[in-house]
Amino acid sequence: MRPFNLEQALKGKPVVTRDGRKVTNILVDDRDGRYPIYAHVYEDGKLFETLTYTIKGEFWFEGRENRADLFMSDDQPQINQATRERFVLFATAFVQVLLVSLNTILLAHKQIASSIAVAGLISYVWTFNVKRAAFGSHLDKIIYSLGAACGSGVGIYLAGLIL
Repeated sequence: MRPFNLEQALKGKPVVTRDGRKVTNILVDDRDGRYPIYAHVYEDGKLFETLTYTIKGEFWFEGRENRADLFMSDDQPQINQATRERFVLFATAFVQVLLVSLNTILLAHKQIASSIAVAGLISYVWTFNVKRAAFGSHLDKIIYSLGAACGSGVGIYLAGLIL
């Protein structure tokens, strides 16, 4: 990402937020001293909200970095923060359900000590997912479910190799 350039943005050059969300409909209202720039910010392909910015494209006037700060989009697609977060959501759901599948098979084979250890790991991984899965977008819930489904299959496969 390149630093925000108001002149280029007003000419229609692509703009994104620091975390990679698409930004459109940039306009300037000089009557608003600190935050004269208005822009539509999108999330999951839908209008998320209209935000206001400083002339430099900063969401916060005090100069602190914020995930909503504006940048000029690079021509090359990059993995943005939202994509990374969704990968982490998929991976933690995958690991959690892998452990649940493994634990089910361990219990069925009366491997009590191993089952207790795996149960502790399940609870630990669950603490990373609960808020993101419950309060995430619909797409987040689908990604979580896909991670869980894949984890189940791999967990059953691994249990077969172990036992």
